[in-house]
Amino acid sequence: MIDLDQTTKHYDLRSHGDLEIAIVADTHGQIDPGVLQLISQSDVALHAGDILGAAVLESMSPRLGIVIAVCGNNDYAMTWPKEEHGILNQIPEVAVVDCVGGAIVIEHGHLLHNIETNHYPLAYKYPDARMVVYGHTHVQRLDQDSPPWLVNPGVAGLTRTNGGASCYQLRIQSEHWSIDEYRFAQIKRAS
Repeated sequence: MIDLDQTTKHYDLRSHGDLEIAIVADTHGQIDPGVLQLISQSDVALHAGDILGAAVLESMSPRLGIVIAVCGNNDYAMTWPKEEHGILNQIPEVAVVDCVGGAIVIEHGHLLHNIETNHYPLAYKYPDARMVVYGHTHVQRLDQDSPPWLVNPGVAGLTRTNGGASCYQLRIQSEHWSIDEYRFAQIKRAS
């Protein structure tokens, strides 16, 4: 069982059965149009932090209307408009999402030392998860060599995209999980 504390929210999606889940992170206030389109073709969306505004979350429209997000190191009162602090205060540091076939843990990853070069502490931290989703590094990375899978979708926004926005889509069919990778052409950030 994954340990829950006051900074963790738990979501149970097992009743939905088969799902397509868009996995994004690091929007930094703007989200790539290609990522938004993929989210609209998914049942659920997961955001692994550095959101920087409710408008990003409101623009995400998965088919079931379920958007689950966690705070990143740039999600704090000074980076969000004052009128959105109520929304910000409801976003947890960690989310656990129960799906058919296992649990997904989402955290931004910024509290782990050397997450840029070594994401394995996430596997040790959440050994009962089937998958751990994190962000922070702005580098898309998928490690399925051993459980839990370690998944960093890269940047879904327009800041430091390393060649264009990226994300993943998880497909859950009964106990079978598979992941598709997406990268979109780089576009300029609006000023």
